Amino acid sequence: MVSAVTPTAADSVPRRTLPPLLLAAVVSVGNLFLHKPISDVCDSLFEWVGRGWYERISLAAVALLCAVAAIPALRRLRVALKQTWLPVSFVGLAAATVAAQQWLLVSNVELVHFPQFALIAALLLAGGIGPMSAWFIATLAGVADESYQHWVIYAGVPHTYFDVNDIVLNAIGAAWGVCVFGASRLAARGPRFSTARPYAFAALLCAIPIAAALYLDPPDRVLLRKAATHRLYRVLSAGEGLAAIAVLAALVELGSRRRARPEISGAT
Repeated sequence: MVSAVTPTAADSVPRRTLPPLLLAAVVSVGNLFLHKPISDVCDSLFEWVGRGWYERISLAAVALLCAVAAIPALRRLRVALKQTWLPVSFVGLAAATVAAQQWLLVSNVELVHFPQFALIAALLLAGGIGPMSAWFIATLAGVADESYQHWVIYAGVPHTYFDVNDIVLNAIGAAWGVCVFGASRLAARGPRFSTARPYAFAALLCAIPIAAALYLDPPDRVLLRKAATHRLYRVLSAGEGLAAIAVLAALVELGSRRRARPEISGAT
C-alpha cells in the first residue's frame, strides 16, 4: 500500500529562500559592471566639492547608511548578544573597521565596501545559508569583484595592482553582515556551531597558506605610502591579506558560539 506524503512547512523552504539567493547573485554580478560608472560619479563629486568635503560626506553617508540598515536586526540582536560571544566579535570587528579606515583606504568613499558586502551576506543568510558559509561566499564574491577590476576594467592601466586591501574591506563588510543580521537566526534557533570543533587543526590549516603567501609575496617594506588623495595607507601583501581574512573568520565563528550551556527545563 502506498501512503500519501503530506507536504510540510519545511518543503516550502526552498521556494521562500530562492528570491534572496537570486538577489544576492544579482548584487554580486551587478558589482562587477557598476564599479566603473559609480567610480566616475565619485570622481566628479571629488572635483566639485574638493577633498575635504568629499571625505566628510563619504564618511557620514556610509556611516548613516550602515546604521539605518542595521535597525531591523536590533531587537533580535539584543537576544543573541546574551547567548553568544557576539560582543567579542563586535569589538574585534569595530577595531578592524577603525584600523581599515585609518590605514587601508585612499578615500573614505571606499567604506562603501562594508554595506555593499554586508548586504550580500545578509541575503545569503535570508536564503537559508549558514553564518560561516554566508561570510565565506560573500568574501569570495569580493575576491571575484577585485579580480574583475584588475584583469578586465583596469587591465593594462599603468600603476594599478591587484588590491588586497579592498578584499579585506569586503571581508570586513561581510563579517558585519553575518554578525548583525545572523543574530535573528542565532536568537531563534540557538548558536549554530558546537564548541567541539577542531579549532587547533583549523588554525594549522590556515597557517600553512598564510606562511606560503608571506614567503612568495613578502610584505611591502614601505610601511605607509602616500595616495593621490594625500592619505597615508598600507599596501597589503597577499600574506597579510590572508592573515586578516583568517582573523575575520575567527571573529565570525566566535560570534556563533554559545557562551554558556543552555539550561534544561522540564527535566524529571
